[in-house]
Amino acid sequence: MISLIIPFYNCASTAESTLFTVSRFISNYDKEQIEMIAVNDGSADNTLSVLKSYEGEKIKVVSYKENKGKGGAIKSGVFAASGDKIIFTDADLAYGLSPIEPCAKALEEYDIAAGSRRSDKEILKSYGFLRNFSSRIFSAVCEFLLHLDIN
Repeated sequence: MISLIIPFYNCASTAESTLFTVSRFISNYDKEQIEMIAVNDGSADNTLSVLKSYEGEKIKVVSYKENKGKGGAIKSGVFAASGDKIIFTDADLAYGLSPIEPCAKALEEYDIAAGSRRSDKEILKSYGFLRNFSSRIFSAVCEFLLHLDIN
């Protein structure tokens, strides 16, 4: 089973669209194949009520009052997950949902799969020179220090 974790923080205005899109996506699967864990990371707006309106058989809502940050939200989602393949993405679905299936397939063979924005030329164009340059420097430093051989 795939557990798709999406952290939400003060994004009531975009949560409805995200949940609608994810609901349509996961409706193509049996409940034993995929679930979504929507994590309300201490939002001060009405994000929680939007999330709760979609809670059901395939969508679980995890919520707490104090903001724990993205890492804390993902960790809370992992603890609530039922799946053997855990995938997370951002609440604005900036990369869409199409990477989920290839990522899940990769997780059948590997322990960890990481997506890379570098393969999408349109996204890179939208970032601008400074962001692309600093991203490449950061990646190079990480590779030099950690020797992970990943992009």
